[in-house]
This record gives sequence, structure tokens and C-alpha cells, in this order.
Amino acid sequence: MIPDDRIPLTFDAIQHAGTREKAVRSARLMRATERHVLIACSGGADSTLLAWIAACDGLDASLMHVNHHLSGMATAFEDAVTALAEGLDLPLHLANLDPEEIHALGTGIEAGARVLRYRALAEAAAVEGAVVTTGHTADDRLESAVMQLATGGSLLASAGPLLRTEIEGATVLRPLRGWWRDEIEATLAEIGISAVDDPMNADHRYLRSRVRAESIPAIKAAGSQAAVLQALDQAELDAQALNELAAERFAALARLAPDTVTFATGALRGLSEGLRLMMLREGARQLGCRRGVRQALTTAAAAIGAGRPATAHGHRLHVTVDRAQTCLRAAPDPRALDHADEL
Repeated sequence: MIPDDRIPLTFDAIQHAGTREKAVRSARLMRATERHVLIACSGGADSTLLAWIAACDGLDASLMHVNHHLSGMATAFEDAVTALAEGLDLPLHLANLDPEEIHALGTGIEAGARVLRYRALAEAAAVEGAVVTTGHTADDRLESAVMQLATGGSLLASAGPLLRTEIEGATVLRPLRGWWRDEIEATLAEIGISAVDDPMNADHRYLRSRVRAESIPAIKAAGSQAAVLQALDQAELDAQALNELAAERFAALARLAPDTVTFATGALRGLSEGLRLMMLREGARQLGCRRGVRQALTTAAAAIGAGRPATAHGHRLHVTVDRAQTCLRAAPDPRALDHADEL
């Protein structure tokens, strides 16, 4: 929501030089794409600041709000984004999701909403020839890292949402990854723009809310925020290097077909346990299966190492291991919702 119709559309509205330069750098990241910028805007503080930065820089940009219709705040968020678009003089796209379709995916409300939201954003981006930008922050990166550790996820994903990635065929850019949430809230207050606060952020039934309220303040207090960002950046660089090496090995070992990925079992057995699992994980990814497959892939990798046959099932994935070959086969429509990191 906006206190009056005169939003200051200049970076000089930010008094602190370091914060002002950070806003300029975020704008440069978007301008460097040389494409229309489609800003995923929830009405919360992060995406509100991102929209303001795009408007200040005069970018070829528009806002898109996806209404999930999952909470009593849905209308308030849509109204806030509508008012913001008018105040910034940016075009607005509205999309509505069906809660029943979200539930029908069977992946949980948060994951299902994220998948359908990105799908809607990708469809709009394809029409506009746009890059999608989201308001993920340094806090989001740290929260994702803690959640990976808390849920037995891969350390390779501990860097959190990447600066640039591909989701549902759309390029997704996250220009606020270097911002902390308290910086964003302070900047909006200085500019004179208020954002909607989602009550779900304080609902401790959700893991991310608990991590945000309890773990993140403790980690920040234990060391400097700059050191935390440095660690996350290094984790991302390490993951990039390992993924590049793994991609080369995968290309040499995997045989791809529309619904299957096949390896010579002997070739996989000759790899280290970690690399063997990465090959299987990449095979599942190629088939569009990322969620609900960890146990099946771990079982298959252990069977390969032990030299015994095995059959394992994951979400929309079937894995068979015999003496000659290891085959990953996708069930119908494997793309129904297999995203890693993303949201």
C-alpha cells in the first residue's frame, strides 16, 4: 500500500550511499538481460522493493501477481500489487490459481503453489519474451541452507536460490540475493512505501517460518552477515564446479530416450559412491523427477555398489538395477511438479 500517489522514482530517495549503490547494482543485473523484465510481485516487502528499483531505472518492465486463493489475505495482496503498479506506472498481469488444482498435485500446499506459480510466470514470460525476476534475498538463501540441513537435503543445494536459473523453460533472475530483509524493510520505510505482511510468515506450523524466527537470528548473531554471504557464495561456486564435472561424466555414461535413462551398471559401480548417486540424480532430473525420489535413488546406488539387483520406486519414477544395466523410467507426466529450490 502506498501513502500517497507521489512515489519518489529516484535512487536518491535512499540516503545511505551503500544501500543506494546496492539498489543500482540490482537494477544493472536486470538491465543486463536486455529483455523485458517480468517481476513476480506478491505484494510483500521484497518484491515491492524490486518493482520500485525497476521503475527507478526506467526498465522495460511489468509486474505479475499470481493469486493462489489459499488464505484470507489473498485479496489484500492483490489489491496492494494493483496499487503499487499504478503508483509506479508499470503494467500489471494478474493470474489466478485453483486451490483444488494445487491440492491435487499431492506435493503439499507450499510446493504445489510454487510449481503452478512458476508455471504461470513462465507462460507469461514466453508471451512477453521476458526474463522473470523474483525478490529472493540473502535471508532466503540462508533459510534454504538451514532447511536443506534440517530435512536431510544435499549440501550442494545449501547456497540457496541461484542468481540465475531456468524454471519451466523461463529464465529466472534474483537481483536481491545480496540484500538482507531488514535492509529491504528499512529502505521501503525511507522511500515511503509499505508492503503487506503475510501472516503465514509467523505461522510456526511451517518449517520455513520456524527457521526464520529461531535459527536465522541465532546464525546472524554468531557472526557477521558478510561472512554468511561469503560462505553461501563459496558453496554456490563449489556446487557449480562439481556439477560441471558431473555433467561431463553423465554425458559419457548415460543413454537417453524419451521416457528412460539407462547406464551400464558396471560403469556406475566403478564410480565413487557420491558420483554414482549424482549420475542417478541427474538421470531423474532429465526425466523431470526431482521430488520424492531420494530414497529410490539411494537404494539403487547402494545396490549397484554391492553388486546386487534391485527395484526401487519414487514419485513418478521407477528404477531397476541388474547385472548389465541400470534403468530409470518415468511414469506418465513426470513434470507434474518436480522443482528443486527453488521458491
